[in-house]
Amino acid sequence: MEAGHKLFKEAMKRIIGVKPKLGDGDETVQEYPIPESEYCIRVWGGGLVDDGRCCFDFTQNGRAVNTPPEYKIISIPQPTDSFPEEVEVKSAEASAGIKDIIEGEEKYFVEQGAHYRVIRPNKPDVIFVIPYYAPPKPRLSPKEVRRRAPYPTMPFISLNSSLPCKNGTWHPVGSGLRRRWCTGCPSDNC
Repeated sequence: MEAGHKLFKEAMKRIIGVKPKLGDGDETVQEYPIPESEYCIRVWGGGLVDDGRCCFDFTQNGRAVNTPPEYKIISIPQPTDSFPEEVEVKSAEASAGIKDIIEGEEKYFVEQGAHYRVIRPNKPDVIFVIPYYAPPKPRLSPKEVRRRAPYPTMPFISLNSSLPCKNGTWHPVGSGLRRRWCTGCPSDNC
């Protein structure tokens, strides 16, 4: 019986987003009190640690609660982000369009190491950083992605940019979302 219970607990760790229960032995659970507030931010693995992600929610007196009224979570961009802009982060339930979220069931799925700002009325903003639970998995280089891709890939080009042709000269490739092939090169290999 004990072995079956242990297997069940291990399986539940891989079901993503399951909220931790008090005393369940989940060592990924961390709570951070929000200054000048009765709320805490609770972060846990949620079965996503190996993927470089995790979950967080709000707690009040040790109980899970939904996002407090008028609180907003804003992502803080980092220099390495692809799209460095502040964006309001929505919970999984709000993103799915659920209007009446069951009290205490709201949660956020986030990347480990991400930075967030909690905006709350008539109080200073609070900044928090999601912890790293494991070293981040190395990302594939563009060259490795092309090598592994089962189909031909094109290099990333920004809008209104230029690309070198095979003879080393640069030609505009057009604008918009469609790429135009080089027509101004004396080489037929372009």
